[in-house]
Amino acid sequence: MKTVLITGASSGLGTNIAKIFAKNRYNIVLNYNNSFDEAMKLKQELETYNVEGLPIKCDLTDEEQIKNMVNKTVEKFKNIDVLINN
Repeated sequence: MKTVLITGASSGLGTNIAKIFAKNRYNIVLNYNNSFDEAMKLKQELETYNVEGLPIKCDLTDEEQIKNMVNKTVEKFKNIDVLINN
């Protein structure tokens, strides 16, 4: 199964993009910074499509946090097939 990392995934356009990819059988990495509850709710919704959702808190202005997010993604899913910078 392929993996997509979506920045700003916990609301608005990012949420809609995540749902489209989940319907097309992609595991979804849900980047959020302040919207933990929304990210967890979306994770549960995406998993109804039999894919995995992985919420990761990351401030995209912090290079170390970005590296950590990428490392967690690769550790969990082995690769990133699609990156959506929302």
